[in-house]
Amino acid sequence: MSQFRKDIFTGRWVIVAETEAVPPGDFRFKKFTRGTTFCPFCETHEASTPPEIFAVRPGGTPANGPGWKVRVVASLDRKRLGPGC
Repeated sequence: MSQFRKDIFTGRWVIVAETEAVPPGDFRFKKFTRGTTFCPFCETHEASTPPEIFAVRPGGTPANGPGWKVRVVASLDRKRLGPGC
């Protein structure tokens, strides 16, 4: 069952899905398969994910670039979101 929660960093309401994963075809990157070294969520692969919503990074490092410690990106599974999301 999904939960509707308020993001404490942005003030936006978000849906946290517990059972459904984001289909791999929804991302614009080379498909990840076991045995490859490519990971779209690893540092230096920021262009393979949606723009960041929030990141913990040292001062002076650019948004949507390497240097982050924690990075949050939006889900591309928009079928659950309402108008204006």
